[in-house]
Amino acid sequence: MLANSDRSAVEGTHVTQTDTGTGGSNFENLEIPDFMDTTTVLGELAQWDDQYALEFPDMLPIEEFPENATYHWNAQEVSTWTADVMQPQSPFSTELNIGPYLAGLGASFDRSAALMNFYFTRVAPMFSCYDGGKNPFDHLIKQVWHSQRNSAEYNFLIKAIQGLAAVFLSKDDSTYREEALTLQRQAQDQLERVPEPQRHDSKYLFALVLLSISWMYSQDVPSSFKALKRLRDILQLEATKDISQVSKLRDRELRFFWGLQIYCEVFFACTDGFYCLPSIPAQIRYDQDDPASSIYPHPFTGVANAISTTLLEVIQLVKKQRLLARSHAFASRKHLDALQNLIAEAADLEQHAFTQAVPNVQQIEDPGDPATPVEHLVKMAECHHETALLQLYRVFPDLLIRRLALDLADGCEGSAQDVDQLVEKHCHVKAMHILDTLSSIPDSSSTTPFQTILLLSTSSELKIDTRQEIHDFGLTVAPPASGFLENSRIMDMRQFVVKRLSSQHPIPGDRLPRLLRVVRKIWSLLDCGGKSETAYWFDVVMQ
Repeated sequence: MLANSDRSAVEGTHVTQTDTGTGGSNFENLEIPDFMDTTTVLGELAQWDDQYALEFPDMLPIEEFPENATYHWNAQEVSTWTADVMQPQSPFSTELNIGPYLAGLGASFDRSAALMNFYFTRVAPMFSCYDGGKNPFDHLIKQVWHSQRNSAEYNFLIKAIQGLAAVFLSKDDSTYREEALTLQRQAQDQLERVPEPQRHDSKYLFALVLLSISWMYSQDVPSSFKALKRLRDILQLEATKDISQVSKLRDRELRFFWGLQIYCEVFFACTDGFYCLPSIPAQIRYDQDDPASSIYPHPFTGVANAISTTLLEVIQLVKKQRLLARSHAFASRKHLDALQNLIAEAADLEQHAFTQAVPNVQQIEDPGDPATPVEHLVKMAECHHETALLQLYRVFPDLLIRRLALDLADGCEGSAQDVDQLVEKHCHVKAMHILDTLSSIPDSSSTTPFQTILLLSTSSELKIDTRQEIHDFGLTVAPPASGFLENSRIMDMRQFVVKRLSSQHPIPGDRLPRLLRVVRKIWSLLDCGGKSETAYWFDVVMQ
């Protein structure tokens, strides 16, 4: 419970209506960089800071870069609030040590400002796969906080941010749970009162994202889904508009929010058995990459916006098949027709995923995060691409047989057992390649908080090979050295999965502990002689 003085501080100072059209920076005028294809993002960021510096001359702006200049980030030009991130360290590399973060500071203390400070210093760095001063969850929100904190138009956004900060604080101090709930409800109530024409504004969409994440970490899944669905409905409505009627700035904004939406949907779909939203439109505009243009990384999806969209389609298809398998104990024509439709849909999706290109390093504009070179972002894109194919081949193995037959000179003939072993081997090798790639990314990389789904979805391929063991009158003869080496690699990868997942301990809520229990349950089933079909990660999540 909060003391009366603290409760007054939570409510903040009296909010007055200001005319955002005549002074101060307007959130809609803050140009979100083109996270899909841009060659002018550095100039746009400089424009943001030029506007910001007019109101706050004591803050260092980002220096204007001449055209075609080589981009090298100068640590001396970084604002004071980002100076500490120049040293490579993972967002999860140290304990939060938040304890009584706001306690004992007196009735006159500005609790609202303290929550924002905690958000900027400890929460925002976890919400981007790169830093270097270009994290939108830090950079854009700072501008709004410093210029529009007393504007009623931005109050719901501020409340959503403060609610998220309070949720993180509540992980170590349960007294903040009530404060977090109060701020979440205030943000939600204010969002409900926003007139319909204003619900497509950037500040409204940003607040929906933050509120959805905040509800998720508070373990209020229905409220989180509700906010996410509202965001999705707005984005899909915007996607139906004629592109000629959409300004370049607006299209960049929508691509930005679409990337946030896609990542959240992938995460929810993979970690919650009850999550269900309608399938996304196959040709939605926001996931189209221009291979001829340079790419500025998206904070959630990195350089894999289109690949992440494909992964979401794969996960949704996998979920349909697994639910169909669980719900039909007996054969029926309706069941067979549904299965045939899924197989046909999977074949089309596999063809699309197989031919999807991963961006190369030369296409990517470096955000300037010394802990996260662009090579890390490319590796993450490769892993998402391989994960999409892995899930298709595991759940629809005929797709893999067809793909391998196309590539083999004499086709792939053999018994059903040989085919099954081929599928098992291929899926195992692909999963090990994904994990090898992830393990080559150091813990200090800003991409580590975004590896959860990749780790979870490969865990069911880490089966110890016991087929080479020879049993004779109760005695076990050790397998050849090659078997020992492979099993040793699998055990190492299991340890890596647990270590990398456990590194996300500052995340509040029970989702991380539950995922750790899921992967351990998967390995327990595999070690007890279970087949891949009985220990598939998604089935265990649904259980």
